[in-house]
Parts: sequence; C-alpha cells; structure tokens
Amino acid sequence: MQLFESKTIVRRGDNLEESFFGISEKDSAHILNILRSKLYTNKPLAVIREISCNALDAHVEAGIPDRPIEIYVPFAMDPTLKIRDFGKGLSTDEIINVFTRYGASTKRDTNDAIGCLGLGCKSPFSYGDQFTITSIYEGNEGRKKEVWTAFIDETKLGKVALLFSSYTDEETGIEIQIPIQTSDITNFIETIKSFFVYWKTKPKFTNARITIPEPECIMDGKGWKLFKNWFDTLIIMGNIPYKVRFENLKDGSTNPLFGSNGLVIEVPIGTMNITANREELEYD
Repeated sequence: MQLFESKTIVRRGDNLEESFFGISEKDSAHILNILRSKLYTNKPLAVIREISCNALDAHVEAGIPDRPIEIYVPFAMDPTLKIRDFGKGLSTDEIINVFTRYGASTKRDTNDAIGCLGLGCKSPFSYGDQFTITSIYEGNEGRKKEVWTAFIDETKLGKVALLFSSYTDEETGIEIQIPIQTSDITNFIETIKSFFVYWKTKPKFTNARITIPEPECIMDGKGWKLFKNWFDTLIIMGNIPYKVRFENLKDGSTNPLFGSNGLVIEVPIGTMNITANREELEYD
C-alpha cells in the first residue's frame, strides 16, 4: 500500500551543527521488543490479520487473487496455526532480508498490496518466541523447499536459521506455522471466525469446519452496505475492517446511524492512512 507522505522543506540558518536521529546499538533489542511485542493490543488477532494479509498479497502478486489461502486451525492434538499461500515463495536472500529487517517492505509502490509497513511478517513474535517459515520457490536449478525457524535468541534481537533445504515438486508459496498454547485455541478460533467476515474470498480451512458469520444486509449501494444488528460503522480497506471513531473527526460529526443497523463502507487500498499496528485509521 502506498503511504501518504508530505514533502518537507526546511529553511536553515548558517553554520548549524546538525545530527541525525537514530537508534544506538545497545538499545536495539529494546526497540525491537517494542516493535514486535508492544505494538499490538490484540495479539491473536494481529497474528491472524498480518500473516493472512501477507498470504493474500502473495496471491495478488502471483496473479491468483481469487484462489483461497489455506489455514490449518489449531486443536488440542496439534496446537499449531498454519497459514499457507500459493504465491511465488521467497528465496534464501529474500527470507533473510524480509524477516530480519524491521521496516523492510516491497509493497510501498503499489496499492494492489495490503502490506507496506515492514512489520507484519514479524507479528508471530508478539505472541511467542518462535515460529516456522516454509518457502517453496523456483530456484536456478529447480523448485526448492526451505524450512526456517525464526526465534528470539539470548541477545533478544532475534534470528532466523535454515533447518532444511531440498528440491521438491510441491506448489510454490509460503507457509507460516505458529505454536499456540492449548488454553488459547478457542480464542484463536473465535478470532478467525470474526476476522474473515469481510473477505471476498474466504480461506480454505484444511482440518476443521469453520463457519464465518454472514451478516444480514438490509440495504446497499455502490461501495456500501447497511447490516442488521451490526452496531459499528466500519471502513473496509484491503479486507480489513476499521471502526470509524466519530469523536476523532475534525468537524465534530456524530454517528448518523441509530438503532441496531451498521453502515459498512468499502474503499480502495491506499485511500486512508493506518496506524502502525494496522488496528485503526489515522484521523489526519
């Protein structure tokens, strides 16, 4: 997603002594911990939202936007959340550059992609200290499969390590596997059910029957729908719902809807700025 960036022009006096802002090496672990663990208010939702949206972006890039991503739902005998796409996958260098660099993103020049902040692929660290990345991609000598572990090490900076590499005839793409605590399984399942309500192409759930709620539409028009018993006014951008905070609008607008009907407006990706955790719109 392309971000709005205003052009800055600075008028300087003569002979100013200037220094750039930055992050000291000794504080890097502290800052990275904020970015991966303190950024999100709802960590299960953050994991599901960020990894699923990355998977959808991979399908768009590969020219298969209508193909469902696949989700393996955690359960008691195998408490692992797995999210799989069938995009082009990532090479060895791309895995290292994307997963170990906060802020690194290849999606800021297009509004075809949901991502842009360079933070979402690290979101599993907001929930736990380890997750697994499986990448299948076309290499120079054939289709290659690599399995990586991403983990928080003794330095608290975090690392990725290659566990396995071979040639394969499996479809290309990325699968992220996140260990889930047994006590959190129900929360993850309920979060999955609510998050994918507004996705045009619902995921394929490979090991469980998951029913995504279908709200009752009582009126609609170009780019908007009015739902019965839906209490919030929402903006949908890139399949993600953002609650409209009327109290934050500059003109002091109030919610024009009353009773139990909710207005849902869909806008193109890049129409509005979002906060760094992708949980809210920016009211700028």
